[in-house]
Amino acid sequence: MIYATNVYAKHLEVGYSSEAMQQFSAKDVTIATNVWLQQLVADSNNTATFSFYSDKGLAKAAKDGKADYLSAYGLAYVKYFDLSKLHDAFSGGSADRRDENLILVLPQGMTKKQFLKLQHPKVAMLKGNQLAKLYTNYIFLKSKNHTKVKFDEQRTNYRALLNLFFHKADAAVVMKKTFAFASELNPQIAKSLYIAKKTNLCDGNFGFFTSRVNPAFAKEIKDLSLSLNHTKKGRQVLDIFRTEAVIVTKVSQLKPIEDLYHNYLKLKKKEEKHK
Repeated sequence: MIYATNVYAKHLEVGYSSEAMQQFSAKDVTIATNVWLQQLVADSNNTATFSFYSDKGLAKAAKDGKADYLSAYGLAYVKYFDLSKLHDAFSGGSADRRDENLILVLPQGMTKKQFLKLQHPKVAMLKGNQLAKLYTNYIFLKSKNHTKVKFDEQRTNYRALLNLFFHKADAAVVMKKTFAFASELNPQIAKSLYIAKKTNLCDGNFGFFTSRVNPAFAKEIKDLSLSLNHTKKGRQVLDIFRTEAVIVTKVSQLKPIEDLYHNYLKLKKKEEKHK
Protein backbone atom coordinates (compact mmCIF):
# COMPACT_ATOMS: atom_id res chain seq x y z
CA MET A 1 0.00 0.00 0.00
CA ILE A 2 1.24 3.49 -0.84
CA TYR A 3 0.53 6.07 1.82
CA ALA A 4 1.96 9.43 2.86
CA THR A 5 3.36 10.07 6.33
CA ASN A 6 3.89 13.64 5.19
CA VAL A 7 3.72 15.48 1.89
CA TYR A 8 6.97 13.92 0.66
CA ALA A 9 7.31 10.52 2.31
CA LYS A 10 5.89 7.36 0.73
CA HIS A 11 5.96 3.68 1.57
CA LEU A 12 6.54 0.80 -0.83
CA GLU A 13 5.40 -2.74 -0.07
CA VAL A 14 7.38 -5.23 -2.17
CA GLY A 15 5.91 -8.67 -2.75
CA TYR A 16 8.01 -11.57 -4.02
CA SER A 17 6.66 -14.86 -5.31
CA SER A 18 8.46 -17.56 -3.33
CA GLU A 19 8.07 -19.86 -6.35
CA ALA A 20 10.03 -17.42 -8.51
CA MET A 21 12.78 -17.16 -5.89
CA GLN A 22 13.19 -20.87 -5.11
CA GLN A 23 16.49 -21.17 -6.98
CA PHE A 24 18.03 -18.61 -4.61
CA SER A 25 18.66 -18.93 -0.88
CA ALA A 26 16.33 -16.90 1.33
CA LYS A 27 19.42 -15.36 2.93
CA ASP A 28 20.80 -14.12 -0.40
CA VAL A 29 17.44 -12.72 -1.48
CA THR A 30 17.08 -10.91 1.85
CA ILE A 31 20.56 -9.39 1.63
CA ALA A 32 20.14 -8.32 -2.00
CA THR A 33 16.68 -6.88 -1.43
CA ASN A 34 17.82 -4.92 1.61
CA VAL A 35 20.63 -3.34 -0.43
CA TRP A 36 18.14 -2.46 -3.19
CA LEU A 37 15.60 -0.99 -0.77
CA GLN A 38 18.30 1.04 0.98
CA GLN A 39 19.11 2.60 -2.37
CA LEU A 40 15.44 3.42 -2.92
CA VAL A 41 14.96 5.21 0.39
CA ALA A 42 18.38 6.89 0.58
CA ASP A 43 18.26 10.69 0.86
CA SER A 44 14.47 10.67 1.33
CA ASN A 45 11.82 10.06 3.96
CA ASN A 46 10.50 7.11 1.97
CA THR A 47 10.26 3.66 3.54
CA ALA A 48 10.05 0.20 2.04
CA THR A 49 9.51 -3.37 3.24
CA PHE A 50 9.22 -6.73 1.50
CA SER A 51 7.49 -10.08 2.01
CA PHE A 52 7.43 -13.52 0.40
CA TYR A 53 4.16 -15.05 -0.81
CA SER A 54 2.91 -18.04 -2.74
CA ASP A 55 1.68 -17.09 -6.21
CA LYS A 56 -1.94 -17.10 -5.03
CA GLY A 57 -0.94 -15.28 -1.85
CA LEU A 58 0.80 -12.58 -3.85
CA ALA A 59 -2.32 -12.07 -5.99
CA LYS A 60 -4.42 -11.71 -2.83
CA ALA A 61 -1.91 -9.29 -1.29
CA ALA A 62 -2.05 -7.14 -4.44
CA LYS A 63 -5.86 -7.23 -4.45
CA ASP A 64 -6.00 -6.32 -0.75
CA GLY A 65 -3.57 -3.41 -1.18
CA LYS A 66 -0.77 -5.11 0.75
CA ALA A 67 1.76 -5.25 -2.09
CA ASP A 68 2.67 -2.43 -4.48
CA TYR A 69 5.59 -3.81 -6.47
CA LEU A 70 5.26 -7.46 -7.49
CA SER A 71 7.86 -9.95 -8.68
CA ALA A 72 6.78 -13.32 -10.09
CA TYR A 73 6.96 -15.59 -13.12
CA GLY A 74 4.77 -14.69 -16.09
CA LEU A 75 2.47 -17.68 -15.77
CA ALA A 76 1.59 -16.71 -12.18
CA TYR A 77 0.26 -13.35 -13.38
CA VAL A 78 -1.74 -14.99 -16.16
CA LYS A 79 -3.32 -17.55 -13.83
CA TYR A 80 -4.01 -15.50 -10.71
CA PHE A 81 -3.98 -11.76 -11.44
CA ASP A 82 -6.22 -9.24 -13.15
CA LEU A 83 -3.74 -8.07 -15.79
CA SER A 84 -5.71 -4.86 -16.37
CA LYS A 85 -4.70 -3.71 -12.89
CA LEU A 86 -0.97 -4.23 -13.40
CA HIS A 87 1.44 -1.59 -14.71
CA ASP A 88 4.82 -1.80 -16.43
CA ALA A 89 7.78 -1.77 -14.06
CA PHE A 90 11.13 -3.58 -13.97
CA SER A 91 12.86 -6.81 -13.01
CA GLY A 92 16.20 -8.54 -13.13
CA GLY A 93 16.87 -10.30 -16.42
CA SER A 94 18.86 -10.54 -19.62
CA ALA A 95 19.49 -7.37 -21.62
CA ASP A 96 17.94 -9.24 -24.54
CA ARG A 97 14.84 -10.91 -23.09
CA ARG A 98 14.69 -13.33 -26.01
CA ASP A 99 17.61 -15.11 -24.35
CA GLU A 100 15.19 -16.10 -21.57
CA ASN A 101 12.65 -17.67 -23.92
CA LEU A 102 12.00 -21.37 -23.57
CA ILE A 103 13.37 -23.75 -26.18
CA LEU A 104 12.84 -27.44 -26.83
CA VAL A 105 16.16 -29.29 -27.10
CA LEU A 106 16.44 -32.77 -28.62
CA PRO A 107 19.26 -35.20 -29.39
CA GLN A 108 20.71 -34.99 -32.89
CA GLY A 109 18.93 -37.52 -35.08
CA MET A 110 15.54 -37.18 -33.38
CA THR A 111 12.97 -34.95 -35.06
CA LYS A 112 10.29 -33.06 -33.18
CA LYS A 113 7.69 -35.27 -34.88
CA GLN A 114 9.43 -38.39 -33.59
CA PHE A 115 9.68 -36.92 -30.11
CA LEU A 116 5.96 -36.16 -30.01
CA LYS A 117 5.19 -39.79 -30.84
CA LEU A 118 7.09 -41.14 -27.84
CA GLN A 119 5.21 -42.96 -25.12
CA HIS A 120 5.98 -41.75 -21.58
CA PRO A 121 8.77 -39.36 -22.62
CA LYS A 122 11.11 -37.98 -19.97
CA VAL A 123 11.62 -34.22 -20.27
CA ALA A 124 14.30 -32.42 -18.25
CA MET A 125 13.65 -28.91 -16.94
CA LEU A 126 14.19 -26.56 -14.01
CA LYS A 127 12.56 -27.78 -10.80
CA GLY A 128 9.12 -26.31 -10.29
CA ASN A 129 9.03 -24.68 -13.73
CA GLN A 130 5.28 -24.52 -14.36
CA LEU A 131 5.66 -22.75 -17.72
CA ALA A 132 7.96 -25.47 -19.07
CA LYS A 133 5.49 -28.12 -17.88
CA LEU A 134 2.56 -26.28 -19.44
CA TYR A 135 4.38 -25.91 -22.77
CA THR A 136 5.38 -29.59 -22.82
CA ASN A 137 1.88 -30.79 -22.00
CA TYR A 138 0.45 -28.44 -24.63
CA ILE A 139 2.61 -29.65 -27.52
CA PHE A 140 1.77 -33.28 -26.73
CA LEU A 141 -1.92 -32.51 -26.40
CA LYS A 142 -1.84 -30.57 -29.67
CA SER A 143 -0.15 -33.50 -31.42
CA LYS A 144 -2.99 -35.75 -30.15
CA ASN A 145 -0.52 -37.90 -28.25
CA HIS A 146 -2.22 -38.33 -24.88
CA THR A 147 0.74 -40.02 -23.23
CA LYS A 148 1.78 -39.06 -19.72
CA VAL A 149 4.99 -37.02 -19.69
CA LYS A 150 7.52 -37.65 -16.95
CA PHE A 151 9.19 -34.44 -15.80
CA ASP A 152 12.85 -34.70 -14.84
CA GLU A 153 13.15 -31.66 -12.57
CA GLN A 154 16.63 -30.33 -11.88
CA ARG A 155 18.07 -27.60 -9.65
CA THR A 156 19.20 -25.51 -12.65
CA ASN A 157 18.46 -25.22 -16.36
CA TYR A 158 22.08 -26.19 -17.04
CA ARG A 159 21.74 -29.39 -15.02
CA ALA A 160 18.57 -30.24 -16.95
CA LEU A 161 20.42 -29.83 -20.25
CA LEU A 162 23.26 -32.01 -19.01
CA ASN A 163 20.81 -34.78 -18.17
CA LEU A 164 19.71 -34.78 -21.81
CA PHE A 165 23.34 -34.72 -22.96
CA PHE A 166 24.12 -37.76 -20.80
CA HIS A 167 21.05 -39.65 -22.13
CA LYS A 168 19.13 -39.42 -18.85
CA ALA A 169 16.20 -37.71 -20.56
CA ASP A 170 14.53 -37.71 -23.99
CA ALA A 171 14.35 -33.91 -24.27
CA ALA A 172 14.92 -30.71 -22.34
CA VAL A 173 12.86 -27.54 -22.09
CA VAL A 174 15.18 -24.76 -20.92
CA MET A 175 16.04 -21.13 -21.56
CA LYS A 176 17.68 -20.25 -24.85
CA LYS A 177 20.66 -18.72 -23.03
CA THR A 178 21.27 -22.02 -21.22
CA PHE A 179 21.93 -23.82 -24.50
CA ALA A 180 24.26 -21.02 -25.67
CA PHE A 181 26.19 -21.07 -22.38
CA ALA A 182 26.44 -24.87 -22.26
CA SER A 183 27.56 -25.10 -25.90
CA GLU A 184 30.30 -22.55 -25.29
CA LEU A 185 31.43 -24.41 -22.18
CA ASN A 186 31.32 -27.79 -23.88
CA PRO A 187 31.25 -27.77 -27.73
CA GLN A 188 30.20 -31.44 -27.67
CA ILE A 189 26.78 -30.34 -26.46
CA ALA A 190 26.14 -28.39 -29.66
CA LYS A 191 27.25 -31.43 -31.68
CA SER A 192 25.09 -33.90 -29.76
CA LEU A 193 21.98 -31.75 -29.19
CA TYR A 194 20.04 -29.18 -31.18
CA ILE A 195 17.26 -26.65 -30.70
CA ALA A 196 14.17 -28.32 -32.16
CA LYS A 197 11.81 -25.46 -31.36
CA LYS A 198 12.22 -21.85 -30.25
CA THR A 199 9.32 -20.20 -28.45
CA ASN A 200 8.36 -16.64 -27.52
CA LEU A 201 7.59 -17.73 -23.95
CA CYS A 202 9.76 -15.70 -21.59
CA ASP A 203 10.78 -17.81 -18.59
CA GLY A 204 12.25 -14.92 -16.60
CA ASN A 205 10.80 -12.90 -13.74
CA PHE A 206 8.42 -10.02 -14.35
CA GLY A 207 8.07 -7.04 -12.05
CA PHE A 208 4.92 -4.89 -12.07
CA PHE A 209 3.32 -2.11 -10.08
CA THR A 210 -0.27 -2.35 -8.90
CA SER A 211 -2.83 0.31 -9.77
CA ARG A 212 -2.57 1.77 -6.26
CA VAL A 213 0.91 3.15 -6.88
CA ASN A 214 1.07 6.84 -7.74
CA PRO A 215 2.53 7.13 -11.30
CA ALA A 216 5.11 9.74 -10.22
CA PHE A 217 6.30 7.52 -7.36
CA ALA A 218 6.36 4.49 -9.66
CA LYS A 219 8.60 6.36 -12.09
CA GLU A 220 10.89 7.39 -9.25
CA ILE A 221 11.22 3.79 -8.05
CA LYS A 222 11.74 2.47 -11.58
CA ASP A 223 14.44 5.04 -12.40
CA LEU A 224 16.28 4.35 -9.13
CA SER A 225 16.12 0.61 -9.74
CA LEU A 226 17.40 0.91 -13.32
CA SER A 227 20.31 2.96 -11.99
CA LEU A 228 21.54 -0.16 -10.16
CA ASN A 229 23.03 -1.20 -13.50
CA HIS A 230 25.62 1.56 -13.10
CA THR A 231 26.67 1.36 -9.44
CA LYS A 232 29.00 -0.93 -7.53
CA LYS A 233 26.34 -1.86 -4.98
CA GLY A 234 23.90 -2.40 -7.80
CA ARG A 235 26.22 -4.86 -9.50
CA GLN A 236 26.55 -6.73 -6.20
CA VAL A 237 22.76 -7.10 -6.06
CA LEU A 238 22.68 -8.38 -9.66
CA ASP A 239 25.50 -10.84 -8.91
CA ILE A 240 23.58 -12.30 -5.97
CA PHE A 241 20.55 -12.82 -8.20
CA ARG A 242 22.84 -14.13 -10.97
CA THR A 243 21.20 -11.75 -13.40
CA GLU A 244 22.60 -9.55 -16.15
CA ALA A 245 20.75 -6.30 -15.59
CA VAL A 246 17.69 -4.50 -14.26
CA ILE A 247 15.37 -4.22 -17.25
CA VAL A 248 11.97 -2.72 -18.00
CA THR A 249 9.16 -5.29 -17.98
CA LYS A 250 5.86 -4.68 -19.75
CA VAL A 251 2.46 -6.27 -19.13
CA SER A 252 2.14 -6.73 -22.91
CA GLN A 253 5.07 -9.18 -22.75
CA LEU A 254 2.78 -11.64 -20.99
CA LYS A 255 0.61 -12.09 -24.12
CA PRO A 256 2.39 -15.20 -25.48
CA ILE A 257 2.12 -16.89 -22.09
CA GLU A 258 -1.53 -15.87 -21.81
CA ASP A 259 -2.24 -17.30 -25.27
CA LEU A 260 -0.51 -20.59 -24.43
CA TYR A 261 -2.43 -20.95 -21.17
CA HIS A 262 -5.84 -20.33 -22.74
CA ASN A 263 -5.09 -22.52 -25.78
CA TYR A 264 -4.07 -25.34 -23.45
CA LEU A 265 -7.28 -25.01 -21.45
CA LYS A 266 -9.34 -25.14 -24.66
CA LEU A 267 -7.56 -28.29 -25.86
CA LYS A 268 -7.85 -29.89 -22.43
CA LYS A 269 -11.58 -29.17 -22.30
CA LYS A 270 -12.04 -30.55 -25.82
CA GLU A 271 -10.12 -33.69 -24.89
CA GLU A 272 -12.23 -34.28 -21.79
CA LYS A 273 -15.44 -33.98 -23.83
CA HIS A 274 -14.31 -36.83 -26.08
CA LYS A 275 -13.44 -39.18 -23.27
